[in-house]
Amino acid sequence: MMESSSSGGSASSPPTLQVLYRSMTMVARSLGFRWGLVMVCLTVSMVFLPLLLPPLPPPPFMLLLFPVAIMAALMFLAFSPAQTYSLNAAVSVAL
Repeated sequence: MMESSSSGGSASSPPTLQVLYRSMTMVARSLGFRWGLVMVCLTVSMVFLPLLLPPLPPPPFMLLLFPVAIMAALMFLAFSPAQTYSLNAAVSVAL
């Protein structure tokens, strides 16, 4: 019974879907391996390059204030009241 249904007009669909699935899994596997390799190389470089390179001079003072300014702006936005319009305010304005 399964053979008769697979020999119909949709017989070409399962092989193409299987080929697509196989190619997608191969891409996912190779991408996973490549990203893993990139992460390992980045980790090794972050561990050993500071030991090999000479120490860098400190950055300018204004550059050090940049993350502080970003944090201050985020804190201001986090604690500032949201501008929402309530239904009661709209009704009282209309009256």
